[in-house]
Amino acid sequence: MSGGSWEYVMAIMLDEQGTPMSGRNSTQNSGFNGHFGCPSCDNNTSGLIELTDGYEWPEKKYFEKYSFNTLSYNYQSRILGDATGEMGTFEKVIYMSVERDIGSWYSDFGTVVVSDGPLLARGTWVSGYSTGTDAGMASFAYTYGQEDVGGTFRIILTP
Repeated sequence: MSGGSWEYVMAIMLDEQGTPMSGRNSTQNSGFNGHFGCPSCDNNTSGLIELTDGYEWPEKKYFEKYSFNTLSYNYQSRILGDATGEMGTFEKVIYMSVERDIGSWYSDFGTVVVSDGPLLARGTWVSGYSTGTDAGMASFAYTYGQEDVGGTFRIILTP
């Protein structure tokens, strides 16, 4: 079942003040209000450091909150219940000449949210891997928040 699409997860990094972040910068964000993790990345010259005219975040009970983090390999920030905590131990491997972090479930790719990629995606195609070692149903990775034709979402009703 590897390959295919990935999904955004209602999981977000909080900025240093404890407020949900919007995304990477003014062109790559979730559309929710909040600070950008890397306002000038990708040659972004808008000068904006946060989104203030976007959507309000839902109540905090409806999404996972990750503490501010600048290291994608800081696995202590995993949370049980959203697939990042269940992945078990992690190790670094070389795949296609690139060092990658993999988890214990089927050796799928796994990296936690970081300040310049403060949203979480999971599924069979995170980080652009649709085949090979990194692709898999248990994979997860940080993302910037932008729309993408490879991504999907699913609605879950919570009583």
